[in-house]
Amino acid sequence: MSFCNTGHWAATNWFVMSEIAGNKAVKLYPASVVEWSQSERPMDNQPSRVTALVQDVKRAFDK
Repeated sequence: MSFCNTGHWAATNWFVMSEIAGNKAVKLYPASVVEWSQSERPMDNQPSRVTALVQDVKRAFDK
């Protein structure tokens, strides 16, 4: 399954994997991660809000 925040990279990934590489099992979620998360569907590897905030702060200071 391919997805991204807005859908444009996911469509590119789907095209390459499906049409160029010939993997007919690949799926494209046509909406976005934003839409998926607002629907309260499960997300694997989703960090808690605190963990995400800590990661953002660490990345800001690493630059």
